Amino acid sequence: MFRICFSRNQKAFLFAVVFGLFLTGMNLFAAEGKIRVLFVSGGHSFDAPAFDQFLASFPQLEITRAVLPKDRNKIAPGLENDFDVLFLYDQDNTPLSDQQKKNFTDLLRQGIGVFALHHHLSAHQDWDEHYDIIGGRDFFMKKINLFRGKEYPRSTFIDDVDIDIKIADPNHPITKGIKPFIIKDEAYGLCPVRPDVHVLLTSDHPKATRQVAWTWRYGNSPIFVNMLGHGPSAWKQPEFARIFIQAMNWLSEENKAIKKQ
Repeated sequence: MFRICFSRNQKAFLFAVVFGLFLTGMNLFAAEGKIRVLFVSGGHSFDAPAFDQFLASFPQLEITRAVLPKDRNKIAPGLENDFDVLFLYDQDNTPLSDQQKKNFTDLLRQGIGVFALHHHLSAHQDWDEHYDIIGGRDFFMKKINLFRGKEYPRSTFIDDVDIDIKIADPNHPITKGIKPFIIKDEAYGLCPVRPDVHVLLTSDHPKATRQVAWTWRYGNSPIFVNMLGHGPSAWKQPEFARIFIQAMNWLSEENKAIKKQ
Protein backbone atom coordinates (compact mmCIF):
# COMPACT_ATOMS: atom_id res chain seq x y z
CA MET A 1 0.00 0.00 0.00
CA PHE A 2 1.42 3.33 -1.06
CA ARG A 3 0.71 6.64 0.56
CA ILE A 4 1.15 9.75 -1.50
CA CYS A 5 2.11 12.83 0.43
CA PHE A 6 1.69 16.34 -0.89
CA SER A 7 3.25 19.52 0.32
CA ARG A 8 1.02 22.43 1.30
CA ASN A 9 1.73 24.19 -1.99
CA GLN A 10 0.92 21.03 -3.98
CA LYS A 11 -2.36 20.61 -2.09
CA ALA A 12 -3.27 24.22 -2.81
CA PHE A 13 -2.46 23.74 -6.48
CA LEU A 14 -4.55 20.55 -6.74
CA PHE A 15 -7.45 22.25 -4.98
CA ALA A 16 -7.26 25.15 -7.39
CA VAL A 17 -7.28 22.78 -10.39
CA VAL A 18 -10.23 20.74 -9.10
CA PHE A 19 -12.18 23.85 -8.10
CA GLY A 20 -11.44 25.42 -11.48
CA LEU A 21 -12.77 22.34 -13.26
CA PHE A 22 -15.87 22.47 -11.07
CA LEU A 23 -16.50 26.12 -11.96
CA THR A 24 -15.93 25.39 -15.64
CA GLY A 25 -18.53 22.64 -15.48
CA MET A 26 -20.97 24.93 -13.71
CA ASN A 27 -20.42 27.66 -16.30
CA LEU A 28 -21.00 25.20 -19.14
CA PHE A 29 -24.15 23.99 -17.44
CA ALA A 30 -25.35 27.59 -17.00
CA ALA A 31 -24.61 28.40 -20.65
CA GLU A 32 -26.52 25.35 -21.83
CA GLY A 33 -29.44 26.25 -19.56
CA LYS A 34 -29.76 29.87 -20.69
CA ILE A 35 -33.00 31.15 -22.17
CA ARG A 36 -32.31 32.61 -25.59
CA VAL A 37 -34.24 35.87 -25.93
CA LEU A 38 -34.65 38.16 -28.94
CA PHE A 39 -35.35 41.58 -27.39
CA VAL A 40 -37.30 43.72 -29.87
CA SER A 41 -37.62 47.49 -29.44
CA GLY A 42 -38.43 50.48 -31.62
CA GLY A 43 -41.18 53.05 -32.09
CA HIS A 44 -41.22 54.14 -28.44
CA SER A 45 -38.52 55.65 -26.26
CA PHE A 46 -37.57 54.25 -22.86
CA ASP A 47 -34.73 54.51 -20.36
CA ALA A 48 -32.41 52.10 -22.17
CA PRO A 49 -29.48 52.17 -19.68
CA ALA A 50 -31.81 51.45 -16.75
CA PHE A 51 -33.60 48.69 -18.66
CA ASP A 52 -30.27 47.16 -19.72
CA GLN A 53 -29.32 47.08 -16.05
CA PHE A 54 -32.63 45.39 -15.27
CA LEU A 55 -32.06 42.73 -17.94
CA ALA A 56 -28.48 42.17 -16.78
CA SER A 57 -29.79 41.17 -13.35
CA PHE A 58 -31.01 37.90 -14.90
CA PRO A 59 -27.89 35.89 -15.81
CA GLN A 60 -30.04 33.04 -17.12
CA LEU A 61 -31.14 35.20 -20.04
CA GLU A 62 -29.05 35.35 -23.21
CA ILE A 63 -30.17 38.59 -24.86
CA THR A 64 -29.91 39.41 -28.56
CA ARG A 65 -31.32 42.72 -29.80
CA ALA A 66 -33.43 43.75 -32.76
CA VAL A 67 -34.80 47.21 -33.55
CA LEU A 68 -37.91 47.84 -35.63
CA PRO A 69 -38.62 48.63 -38.32
CA LYS A 70 -35.14 47.92 -39.72
CA ASP A 71 -34.99 44.34 -38.39
CA ARG A 72 -38.60 43.46 -39.25
CA ASN A 73 -37.66 40.75 -41.75
CA LYS A 74 -35.86 38.80 -39.03
CA ILE A 75 -39.23 37.95 -37.46
CA ALA A 76 -39.96 34.98 -39.68
CA PRO A 77 -40.02 31.17 -39.63
CA GLY A 78 -36.62 29.81 -38.59
CA LEU A 79 -36.30 32.28 -35.72
CA GLU A 80 -37.67 29.56 -33.43
CA ASN A 81 -34.49 27.55 -34.02
CA ASP A 82 -32.30 30.31 -32.58
CA PHE A 83 -34.48 31.73 -29.80
CA ASP A 84 -36.76 30.47 -27.06
CA VAL A 85 -38.57 33.76 -26.45
CA LEU A 86 -39.51 36.68 -28.68
CA PHE A 87 -39.62 39.62 -26.24
CA LEU A 88 -41.67 42.47 -27.73
CA TYR A 89 -41.06 45.88 -26.14
CA ASP A 90 -41.68 47.89 -29.29
CA GLN A 91 -44.49 50.17 -30.40
CA ASP A 92 -43.79 49.85 -34.10
CA ASN A 93 -46.63 51.10 -36.30
CA THR A 94 -44.78 51.06 -39.59
CA PRO A 95 -47.20 49.43 -42.06
CA LEU A 96 -46.39 45.75 -42.58
CA SER A 97 -46.35 44.18 -46.01
CA ASP A 98 -48.51 41.12 -46.58
CA GLN A 99 -45.34 39.02 -46.60
CA GLN A 100 -44.17 40.43 -43.27
CA LYS A 101 -47.55 39.67 -41.72
CA LYS A 102 -47.39 36.13 -43.08
CA ASN A 103 -43.83 35.72 -41.79
CA PHE A 104 -44.95 36.71 -38.30
CA THR A 105 -48.00 34.44 -38.17
CA ASP A 106 -46.13 31.53 -39.79
CA LEU A 107 -43.44 31.87 -37.13
CA LEU A 108 -46.08 31.70 -34.40
CA ARG A 109 -47.59 28.61 -35.98
CA GLN A 110 -44.15 27.00 -35.89
CA GLY A 111 -43.89 27.83 -32.18
CA ILE A 112 -41.90 30.32 -30.12
CA GLY A 113 -42.54 31.90 -26.72
CA VAL A 114 -43.84 35.47 -27.01
CA PHE A 115 -43.60 38.06 -24.21
CA ALA A 116 -45.42 41.33 -25.01
CA LEU A 117 -44.65 44.08 -22.49
CA HIS A 118 -46.40 47.40 -21.82
CA HIS A 119 -46.39 49.66 -24.89
CA HIS A 120 -46.34 46.74 -27.33
CA LEU A 121 -50.11 46.72 -26.86
CA SER A 122 -50.10 49.90 -28.97
CA ALA A 123 -48.16 48.37 -31.87
CA HIS A 124 -49.60 47.51 -35.30
CA GLN A 125 -52.75 49.60 -34.93
CA ASP A 126 -53.70 48.97 -38.57
CA TRP A 127 -53.39 45.15 -38.35
CA ASP A 128 -56.47 43.56 -36.79
CA GLU A 129 -54.81 40.15 -36.48
CA HIS A 130 -52.36 41.59 -33.97
CA TYR A 131 -55.24 41.79 -31.48
CA ASP A 132 -55.71 38.04 -31.86
CA ILE A 133 -51.99 37.39 -31.58
CA ILE A 134 -51.53 39.03 -28.17
CA GLY A 135 -55.13 38.98 -26.97
CA GLY A 136 -55.65 42.71 -26.48
CA ARG A 137 -55.01 46.21 -27.77
CA ASP A 138 -54.36 49.78 -26.71
CA PHE A 139 -56.12 52.16 -29.10
CA PHE A 140 -53.98 55.26 -28.75
CA MET A 141 -54.11 56.90 -32.18
CA LYS A 142 -57.73 57.74 -32.91
CA LYS A 143 -60.51 59.25 -30.81
CA ILE A 144 -62.98 56.64 -32.08
CA ASN A 145 -61.80 53.24 -33.36
CA LEU A 146 -64.03 51.03 -35.49
CA PHE A 147 -62.85 47.49 -34.90
CA ARG A 148 -64.72 44.44 -36.20
CA GLY A 149 -68.04 46.23 -36.37
CA LYS A 150 -67.81 47.86 -32.95
CA GLU A 151 -66.70 51.34 -31.88
CA TYR A 152 -64.04 51.70 -29.20
CA PRO A 153 -62.94 55.00 -27.62
CA ARG A 154 -59.29 55.99 -27.51
CA SER A 155 -57.45 54.15 -24.75
CA THR A 156 -56.06 56.24 -21.90
CA PHE A 157 -52.74 56.39 -20.13
CA ILE A 158 -51.55 58.11 -16.99
CA ASP A 159 -48.02 57.87 -15.65
CA ASP A 160 -46.65 57.76 -12.13
CA VAL A 161 -49.72 56.37 -10.41
CA ASP A 162 -49.92 53.76 -7.67
CA ILE A 163 -51.67 50.79 -9.25
CA ASP A 164 -53.10 48.09 -7.02
CA ILE A 165 -52.40 44.63 -8.43
CA LYS A 166 -54.34 41.51 -7.49
CA ILE A 167 -53.36 37.96 -8.37
CA ALA A 168 -56.12 36.34 -10.40
CA ASP A 169 -54.38 32.95 -10.58
CA PRO A 170 -51.89 32.40 -7.74
CA ASN A 171 -51.19 28.82 -8.88
CA HIS A 172 -49.86 29.68 -12.33
CA PRO A 173 -46.06 29.33 -12.70
CA ILE A 174 -45.78 33.01 -13.71
CA THR A 175 -47.54 34.31 -10.59
CA LYS A 176 -46.60 31.55 -8.15
CA GLY A 177 -45.40 33.04 -4.85
CA ILE A 178 -46.59 36.55 -5.71
CA LYS A 179 -48.82 38.39 -3.24
CA PRO A 180 -51.03 41.40 -4.09
CA PHE A 181 -48.89 44.54 -4.44
CA ILE A 182 -48.94 48.21 -5.35
CA ILE A 183 -46.68 49.43 -8.15
CA LYS A 184 -45.88 52.96 -9.33
CA ASP A 185 -46.26 52.74 -13.09
CA GLU A 186 -48.13 53.98 -16.13
CA ALA A 187 -51.75 52.80 -16.18
CA TYR A 188 -53.43 51.88 -19.45
CA GLY A 189 -57.21 52.32 -19.46
CA LEU A 190 -60.04 51.37 -21.83
CA CYS A 191 -58.04 48.62 -23.53
CA PRO A 192 -60.15 45.84 -25.06
CA VAL A 193 -58.99 42.35 -24.07
CA ARG A 194 -60.20 39.07 -25.52
CA PRO A 195 -62.67 37.39 -23.14
CA ASP A 196 -61.00 33.99 -23.56
CA VAL A 197 -57.48 34.89 -22.37
CA HIS A 198 -56.26 33.42 -19.08
CA VAL A 199 -56.02 36.42 -16.75
CA LEU A 200 -53.17 36.39 -14.20
CA LEU A 201 -53.16 39.96 -12.82
CA THR A 202 -56.00 42.43 -12.32
CA SER A 203 -56.43 45.95 -10.96
CA ASP A 204 -59.31 47.98 -9.52
CA HIS A 205 -57.59 51.30 -10.25
CA PRO A 206 -60.12 53.61 -11.99
CA LYS A 207 -57.58 54.59 -14.66
CA ALA A 208 -56.42 51.04 -15.40
CA THR A 209 -57.86 48.28 -17.55
CA ARG A 210 -59.02 45.54 -15.20
CA GLN A 211 -57.06 42.78 -16.96
CA VAL A 212 -53.42 43.72 -16.43
CA ALA A 213 -51.61 40.53 -17.45
CA TRP A 214 -52.63 37.27 -19.11
CA THR A 215 -51.51 34.21 -21.00
CA TRP A 216 -52.80 33.20 -24.39
CA ARG A 217 -51.88 30.94 -27.26
CA TYR A 218 -51.64 31.72 -30.94
CA GLY A 219 -50.84 28.83 -33.27
CA ASN A 220 -48.21 26.79 -31.46
CA SER A 221 -46.85 29.75 -29.52
CA PRO A 222 -47.48 30.47 -25.84
CA ILE A 223 -48.09 34.18 -25.25
CA PHE A 224 -47.68 36.29 -22.11
CA VAL A 225 -48.81 39.92 -22.03
CA ASN A 226 -48.14 42.36 -19.19
CA MET A 227 -49.42 45.96 -19.33
CA LEU A 228 -46.99 46.99 -16.58
CA GLY A 229 -43.38 48.02 -17.17
CA HIS A 230 -43.18 51.64 -18.32
CA GLY A 231 -40.02 52.73 -16.51
CA PRO A 232 -37.50 52.31 -13.67
CA SER A 233 -40.06 52.66 -10.88
CA ALA A 234 -41.77 49.52 -12.20
CA TRP A 235 -38.60 47.62 -13.10
CA LYS A 236 -37.24 48.07 -9.56
CA GLN A 237 -40.37 46.56 -8.04
CA PRO A 238 -39.48 43.07 -6.69
CA GLU A 239 -42.83 41.60 -7.73
CA PHE A 240 -42.45 42.93 -11.27
CA ALA A 241 -38.96 41.42 -11.55
CA ARG A 242 -40.12 38.05 -10.22
CA ILE A 243 -43.08 37.95 -12.60
CA PHE A 244 -40.75 38.92 -15.45
CA ILE A 245 -38.29 36.07 -14.96
CA GLN A 246 -40.98 33.52 -14.09
CA ALA A 247 -42.70 34.48 -17.34
CA MET A 248 -39.48 33.95 -19.29
CA ASN A 249 -39.05 30.53 -17.68
CA TRP A 250 -42.68 29.56 -18.33
CA LEU A 251 -42.60 30.65 -21.96
CA SER A 252 -39.41 28.71 -22.60
CA GLU A 253 -40.67 25.53 -20.94
CA GLU A 254 -44.18 25.80 -22.38
CA ASN A 255 -42.76 26.25 -25.86
CA LYS A 256 -40.66 23.08 -25.45
CA ALA A 257 -43.72 21.15 -24.22
CA ILE A 258 -45.86 22.31 -27.17
CA LYS A 259 -43.19 21.25 -29.65
CA LYS A 260 -43.12 17.74 -28.14
CA GLN A 261 -46.86 17.28 -28.71
